[in-house]
Amino acid sequence: MKPLIISDIKESPAINYLPPFFVSGAMILTGCIILIIFWRRARLPDNQKSKEVGTPFVDSVERLRGEYALGTVSLDLLFSRLSDLLIARLVSPPLTSNSQTTDEILNSILAVDGMSAENFEQASALFKLCDQVKFARYRPEKPEICDALSAAVALIGQTSGAGQ
Repeated sequence: MKPLIISDIKESPAINYLPPFFVSGAMILTGCIILIIFWRRARLPDNQKSKEVGTPFVDSVERLRGEYALGTVSLDLLFSRLSDLLIARLVSPPLTSNSQTTDEILNSILAVDGMSAENFEQASALFKLCDQVKFARYRPEKPEICDALSAAVALIGQTSGAGQ
């Protein structure tokens, strides 16, 4: 006698969708990650929080540096954006570079508490270079451009930022 083989009459259907517990589990996991991030930020010391605030400005300057290196940003646009970033970081309330002269912007920066004379001189030199490029058609060499972008990153890192 042949052994009997037991098999299903119907095959089990294929599942074409995610099970409900998978979606709710992903939502709970996302919520936990967000809570952990906020909890860790709340525990940061004040000196690390102030460094973290400058990071978007530093990232913006670095992105400008990369775009210029790739040739996607003209020299005029590079210095116009750099000027706008410095104004947004240093002047309170933030302005557009077209609404005030450089001297008025520098006077606004003087009102910022805690800005050292060295940082003010650096900001003044950067704004004047931006003006020369934008309005006097000055064309700095690559080392001068790199120095200006590095000085902007250093200035942003050293100042607390009025226009946060």
